Parts: sequence; structure tokens; C-alpha cells
Amino acid sequence: MRAWAKAILRRRPSPAMLVAMIALTISLGGTSYAVTRIPLNSVGAPELRDNAVRSDKVRNGSLLTRDFKAGQLPGATLSIRDQAGGEVAPGQTGSATVECAQGERAVGGGAGFAGDPNPGDRVVESRPSSGEQSGGGTPTRWRATMYNGGAGGRTAVAYVICSLP
Repeated sequence: MRAWAKAILRRRPSPAMLVAMIALTISLGGTSYAVTRIPLNSVGAPELRDNAVRSDKVRNGSLLTRDFKAGQLPGATLSIRDQAGGEVAPGQTGSATVECAQGERAVGGGAGFAGDPNPGDRVVESRPSSGEQSGGGTPTRWRATMYNGGAGGRTAVAYVICSLP
């Protein structure tokens, strides 16, 4: 027998160590039983009781479109609208605002200048707006402010992505 094995056998384990080893053996035994006795993918819809999986038991964001049957999810109707603002002189900022149609809400948007892009152009502000002074309410338009980094006058354009609720 090797020297290290003899040293271990000479010392008796403490009672706490014995209890810990027994607990470890039992816990691993239960896990191995489940792994060897329950077949893979054996728990499915037939084994679940009605209403066993409720909304509060499903983590938010964990379901994908493929997890639903056709027709269970409402389809979104999206439209993209644009609106030109005034002409912006070189080295100046200008803005444009574009609105969704009645009953639609703004879900995204952006800005740019009409024509070819210029590396000196900058979007100063691009945000949804409800049109209310307090800033609250459902966004129904997109407001954008741009800096003209080009050599000539250019027209600012705002874009909004609108959706029916």
C-alpha cells in the first residue's frame, strides 16, 4: 500500500465528515435514479394537467413565435412614413417631424438628409413624440434634428415606423 493511502487510513473521519458523505451519496443516488429511470422527453402535453402551466410560471421573454399555433399571435400592421423638413444651410441644424395616420402609434423612426449621405452629417436628436407638451401619452410621431456637414444646403427628412395597436 502506498504511503499516502496509509496516512489517510490511519486517521478516522470525523462524525461531521461521515454525515456529509452519507448525504452526498443519497443526493447523488436520487439524481442518478431520475437520469436512468425517466426517459428523455417523456413529460409532454399528455402528462400535464389542464392549466398546470400558467402565465406566472413562464419566464417573460422565453417564448418564441414558433411556440404558438398559427393565428394565436396578432399580426402587426406596420407602415413607414417620411416627411421632409426645411432646407438646412451648411454648418447649421434643421429638423423635421413626421406623423402616423389616425389610430396608429410610432414604434420606431430615424432621420437623414435627402440625397447622398455626407460623412460630416450628424443626427442631433431622433425621438418619438406624442405631441403633448408634458411629454406623456402614446407616441404618434417622430421628431428629428440633424446637423448639415456638407458644403451646400440640404433637406432634412424624418422617418417613422407606425403600427396599428
